[in-house]
Amino acid sequence: MSALASLFDPTRRDLKRAERLVEQTSALDERFQALTNELLAAQTSEFRRRLEEGETVDDLLPEAFAAVREAARRTVGERPFDVQVLGAIMLHQGKIAEMRTGEGKTLTATLALYLNGLTGRGAHLVTVNDYLARRDATWYGPIYRMLGFKVGVIQSGGGRGLPAYLYEPGYHEADGLEDLRPVPAAKPMPPMSSMAPTASSVSTTCATTWWSLPSSWCRASSTTRSWTRWTRSW
Repeated sequence: MSALASLFDPTRRDLKRAERLVEQTSALDERFQALTNELLAAQTSEFRRRLEEGETVDDLLPEAFAAVREAARRTVGERPFDVQVLGAIMLHQGKIAEMRTGEGKTLTATLALYLNGLTGRGAHLVTVNDYLARRDATWYGPIYRMLGFKVGVIQSGGGRGLPAYLYEPGYHEADGLEDLRPVPAAKPMPPMSSMAPTASSVSTTCATTWWSLPSSWCRASSTTRSWTRWTRSW
């Protein structure tokens, strides 16, 4: 790519802007590391108060991401790397971020999910099957729980035949399912052509929801590899 073409490349401009946000987020590390667990959890209420007073989720992004980063370090022992923060910024902005298997897509998504969940309208992560939806909810549920969020799992209806779960640490079923309590779905699932439910079609207490696509849809799609899709509004 020529120097002139590079100068006017919109992707490069987007990355430069996003990299500045990553720097702002990282600059807050010491501030959030100094907070007690109680004060860290209280950031959620503070962020929501600021939203009610007119700030936007974009205004809160560096602080909200810093809060999730610290909560992840304390609860699951994983601190999102700068490149994962960069990926979360792309997701929040409605862009596509490609990450290979093992590069931490689900941890990346926790940042964008939390930020958009602050609005109270819910945030949804779409994955390719019921197992991954359940697994990822329990893997990273502790992050959201520490910050005052509830986590739900909406199933495609296959396998166990249960439509939804709520992440609840300590819950145990005789057949081995851990930390996921079966709950009735708020409404029937919509046709898959709609890709995902509206925020009102799941319990409004679930700020973060894992949604799994049926395998038949995945086979019919143009992308059959493992992938995650994010959207801010359904």
